[in-house]
Amino acid sequence: MFYDKILALCDKQNITISRLIQDIGLSKANATYWKKGAMPKISTVKKVAEYFSAPVEYFLDDTLTDSDFQPSPTKSNHILDQLNDLDPQEDELLKVFKTLSNKNKALALARIYELEEDQNK
Repeated sequence: MFYDKILALCDKQNITISRLIQDIGLSKANATYWKKGAMPKISTVKKVAEYFSAPVEYFLDDTLTDSDFQPSPTKSNHILDQLNDLDPQEDELLKVFKTLSNKNKALALARIYELEEDQNK
């Protein structure tokens, strides 16, 4: 269940769900809905996933645990290959992104996903 997974991750990071919700820019009512079993919109799942540096799939698949999102060597090698092919704008974006707080990283990624959706329309 989505709520149980975020509760466990919040406990690991020593934060409250209220803090998580505030950091990613949602209303407090969301936690109540999630606690009752409601599943959030995919854009919200993406924000939560980015906040915790977890894959979106972790929150969508009840069979996955937090030990399931360790990067595999194949995935890591693929990422390294992609990093070597960055153009100057992409490189600058990563440099700035690395300086942001978790909250601002989540907000930036949410905006990037919105831009991507707009572009694909």
